[in-house]
Amino acid sequence: MRLRYKEHKGKEMEMEIKLIVTDLDGTLLTKKDEVHPDNIRALRRCQERGIKVCPVTARNWKEIAPVLEQVSFDEVAALNNGACMVNLATGAVEHQLVFSKENVQGMVETICQLPYTFLSLMGTDYMHVLETSGTISWFSYYDDQERKQMGIRAFSDAGMLVRESVDVQRLTCGIQKQGETSARKALRDMQARYGCRTMFMEEADGDYIEISPVEANKAFAMEQICRHFGIDAQHVLAFGDNENDMDMLRHAGVSVAMGNANREVQQVATMVTSSNKEGGVAAALQSLIF
Repeated sequence: MRLRYKEHKGKEMEMEIKLIVTDLDGTLLTKKDEVHPDNIRALRRCQERGIKVCPVTARNWKEIAPVLEQVSFDEVAALNNGACMVNLATGAVEHQLVFSKENVQGMVETICQLPYTFLSLMGTDYMHVLETSGTISWFSYYDDQERKQMGIRAFSDAGMLVRESVDVQRLTCGIQKQGETSARKALRDMQARYGCRTMFMEEADGDYIEISPVEANKAFAMEQICRHFGIDAQHVLAFGDNENDMDMLRHAGVSVAMGNANREVQQVATMVTSSNKEGGVAAALQSLIF
């Protein structure tokens, strides 16, 4: 499908789109697990025109299950910020990037010295969380059945957390506002010592840190999906809203930042659409393709 469009800087471009890759939270989804109905219809119309559609998300396999019930994606999904690609039909892992057990141990020890609010280790189908004293943990709002469905296990001991977490693909930890300076220094130290990729994420409900294997990012995930379908990156349309989407937005042939994205994210994209709550993905597709 060939499209003609103008960048948000005013330059007119033309491109043939064969693949759409989209972030989920803050992009395709309006709420925790809800896809805007306009987005569902728009993506289906793209697929009817022969365009492949795949998710590239920070979520793991179990976390994307509610989304898969609403959208029929094509063949594969990139999970944990690009550290894993899963076959949607079988659930089989097609590739993954994981930390060594020694590096996980060292990073957890470093984080435990910071004023953190939560710490999570994630694999393909699990989320292991270290409980913190004196704070209400976000996962306490899930009942036992929901925790099982999402692969959530809580640990009170950091050593047990590390021992029980196999093939860790991603770490996240929440940081108290007063600890931001020390957290940023710790990130630089961890990058140098463990060769990991770190990112400081700012959200309305609190700042947090993303830690991934150095090769893992959404641009890498997009390349893996392109290779799977035999499609060149110049024929990819990418959607995203956050800092962890920026590499993907830079490398796609055409990229769209959400209206709810911050200015830095919007500046790296080809164009900007309306917010996730307004069905911004569908609005962009209506403008670009239909």
